[in-house]
Amino acid sequence: MISGAQLHPRGYKILMEVLGKGRWKSVFEIPFTFTDRQHGESKLTSCIINDYVKQILIITEYSLTFRNNQVWNEWKKIIKFDFVGLSGVLVNIGFLYLFTEYMGLYYIIASIVAIEISILSNFLLNDCWTFKLKDEVNSYTQNRFQRFFSFQCVSIIGLIINIGILYFLTDFFGIYYLVSNIIGILIVFFWNYLINRHITWKLRTYG
Repeated sequence: MISGAQLHPRGYKILMEVLGKGRWKSVFEIPFTFTDRQHGESKLTSCIINDYVKQILIITEYSLTFRNNQVWNEWKKIIKFDFVGLSGVLVNIGFLYLFTEYMGLYYIIASIVAIEISILSNFLLNDCWTFKLKDEVNSYTQNRFQRFFSFQCVSIIGLIINIGILYFLTDFFGIYYLVSNIIGILIVFFWNYLINRHITWKLRTYG
């Protein structure tokens, strides 16, 4: 639905304007295969690239100003996902301290258990808040274990990526390890969000 949307497409990116400012409920892609150019030259110039970047910035500003489109809804999910991630850090630290200091567990064992608890906490918050259905149906409730298994796998892969980036940037490029860790966390955040958004909760409809 694009009624009332202030559409001002730049160049050839009309669809991006509709997707960015419209209030649609679902999108269906019709595949189209480009073949190699037989004649003429590419129309992709620096001016077109400049228009594309400007259009992205305009759509971003529009979504933050009017807040009645799917781009704004996506921003809300990213912010919620971020808050859930931060809460997971607190859960991890809290349980690590509890298991180590008060229960006498070896810190490596305590860390593994604390990480698993934080993953479970993050999953439940994301499932019930970040990606919550408007109208919950039985099939999604019954498939919660499948979504948790997917979330668990994505989180473990993200942890491996984070450690790999930390080691690679620190040992091979000499970057201070805390800076390397921050870079790894940022990259893994987008990894976790995009993969979970399109795989773990791919069948959910949002409001």
